[in-house]
Amino acid sequence: ALRIRASIRQREGDNVGAMSDLDAVLALDPGSVLAREMRGQLHAVLGEAQASKEDFDEALALEPGRFLSLAGRALVLRLLGDEAGALADLDAAIAIDPREAGVRAVRADLRVHRGDAKGALEDAEAILAVTPGDPVGLYQRGLARAALEDVDGSIEDLEASLAAGGPASRRAQAHIYLARLYTFRSRGDAGADREAAFLHLGAAVDAGVRRDFLEKNEMLSPLHADPRWEELLKKAR
Repeated sequence: ALRIRASIRQREGDNVGAMSDLDAVLALDPGSVLAREMRGQLHAVLGEAQASKEDFDEALALEPGRFLSLAGRALVLRLLGDEAGALADLDAAIAIDPREAGVRAVRADLRVHRGDAKGALEDAEAILAVTPGDPVGLYQRGLARAALEDVDGSIEDLEASLAAGGPASRRAQAHIYLARLYTFRSRGDAGADREAAFLHLGAAVDAGVRRDFLEKNEMLSPLHADPRWEELLKKAR
């Protein structure tokens, strides 16, 4: 009953109450894998990465190969700077369920970050093989193609990702990537690509991208001489 109430409380935004219930469950039954897993997820939501990792460690010690604990621990390991450990957990989770798109997307993103663009492309293709047109799969394939210097393919995928929808945070990132890619493809010249770059920058600013981020982005420097650049910065927070 406490575990069920914890789940309800978390859905309602009462994270403190949910944590209290899960603490009580584990005081009564330290071997409850599900309660450990739930508390690990809650610690992660609260930004308590080390505590989250410890709960996932315990859950996996009790039940090795548990998919949700592997996936959850991978996320917090990356936050803690252990990218190799995160990748190992993601590999193990995907071996259990190769069709789970969310974990594939996390691994694709990590692979791009670690310089394995070909591996990231394989993950994105796997997502799209299961769900053609998936916005997350298109987004990740766009990033992988950009890393592989396939600018046209990357633009095509990221535009398709935006058209397919998806979470607002990823859409803002897609707009920024597209602005950078169109700027690169334009070689700084006026024309359709520069127009597209400013269109996506405007959408990114509307989505909350900050002024200092734009100013520090060296790939956008060819746009600085355009009068619209200063107008854009005035709009950004």
